[in-house]
Amino acid sequence: KRISNPYNTEMCIEIAVDKGSKVVAEYTLRELEAMPVDNRPYVKDGMRKGVTQKVKNELIKSFGVTPLANYNGFINKKTGVDYGYNGVATRKYPKGQPNIVIARSLEKGTSFMPKNPVFSRASRKARKPCLEEMERSLNESIEAICLNNLRRSRVK
Repeated sequence: KRISNPYNTEMCIEIAVDKGSKVVAEYTLRELEAMPVDNRPYVKDGMRKGVTQKVKNELIKSFGVTPLANYNGFINKKTGVDYGYNGVATRKYPKGQPNIVIARSLEKGTSFMPKNPVFSRASRKARKPCLEEMERSLNESIEAICLNNLRRSRVK
């Protein structure tokens, strides 16, 4: 009876999504930290091997997880980088390059840097552990609801 209650099921799903997003965030941070660094001021061969250490540190610092959102029964939580500026001023970006632009450049590559799909690689690696963690969380929540239901029936 208590499992069929929509508020209980929604609460169980929200807890599972929250725990799953933590797993995805851990994997993404590992990938960001393992990203190659290329601090050469001018690239003579035309291609840079990775981002500079300053840009990498700013990407890691601006990485985060959004608050839990529930839109018409669709519960989600997103991981990604904040739009903030990284302090590397260019003609186009005098305040500094936006972190989201750097993240997109990493995913797709540019004319001066080969693609390094950090975020998509992290989400592929995190898929199975995330699903396992969410399944474990749902099982624990359902057991807790059932156990609570048993205790109430014994009291009567």
